[in-house]
Order: sequence, then structure tokens, then C-alpha cells
Amino acid sequence: MNRRNNCRFTTAFLAVIFLAALGAAERPAFAQCENADASIVAAIYGKIKADKNLASQIRHINVTSLNNVAKLQGWAKTRRDKGRVVDFAMNADCVKMVNSNNFADAPPADDTLQRSAGCGAGMKQCGDLCIPEAEVCNIDAYLGSNFFNLGIDNFAVLLSAKGGGAGERCEAVSR
Repeated sequence: MNRRNNCRFTTAFLAVIFLAALGAAERPAFAQCENADASIVAAIYGKIKADKNLASQIRHINVTSLNNVAKLQGWAKTRRDKGRVVDFAMNADCVKMVNSNNFADAPPADDTLQRSAGCGAGMKQCGDLCIPEAEVCNIDAYLGSNFFNLGIDNFAVLLSAKGGGAGERCEAVSR
């Protein structure tokens, strides 16, 4: 009986050590994700620009990030294209959640989000979109071929957006 108790104790002890080591191994990754918003936006736009079906649509896809929550605004031409952009966001390093509440799978029929119709009160132009004035527009920064060379100071200005508003839908990222 004593031998059986020793075996249980040893197994439990090893399990605790394993879990502690696993937790310690994840801490540096969490620390690396502090202040990662600029990297998140750059990674998502990099994937969009590298995709031959999405690169031409970049003028109506606004990507922002605040506290590792990526936010997509605008539209993609098809449901499949929208899914790819959302997947890029969900699979970007350090992303906790993706808000795609204002990201459609087709251009809006009534031009409410399109610049060609002019932006209404409280809205501003952002590529081919109209977004709330308080929101950050990152489209123009990523239209050039060297968007990775903008520098951290420019990213800080670009990413000084407020968080999402009430009633916005977010998708949790599970890894």
C-alpha cells in the first residue's frame, strides 16, 4: 500500500512540475505581445498585399488593433475573400480577438461606406471608405510598397484609436 501511495505522489509531483514548466514557457510569449498592435496591423496588411485576390481590394479594407484586438472595417468582394481576411487577422501573432462587425462580404449597395458618395457628418475618408472621425485609418499607410519602413513613431500615431463601441461583435481567437 505504501508503494502505491509513493507512486501516486510521484505521478502527481511530476504533473505539477510539468504544468509549471509549461506555464513558464508561455510567459515570454505573452510578454512579447505587449505593445504588439503595430506588428499585428503590419502582419495582416502584409498577408492581404501578398494575396493576389486581395491585394487589389486593400483600398477598402481598414485594419486597426488596440490591446491586441484586431478590428476590420470595409468590405471584401466575396464571402471567400472576407473569410480569408478574417483568417489572416485571427491567425496573426498576438491577436486575442477579431472584431469584424463592420466588415462585409460585398460592397455596400447604398454607398454609405463608400467615399464616392461623400462622407456624412461625423465621418471621414479612409481609402474608399467612410469611417467615424474617431477611428484610425491605416489604409493610406499601407498602399505603398515599403509600408514596413514607416517606423515605430508613425505606427504609434496610426494606432491611437479608441476601442470598439457598444454592440460590436468580436470573434475570440483560440490557439
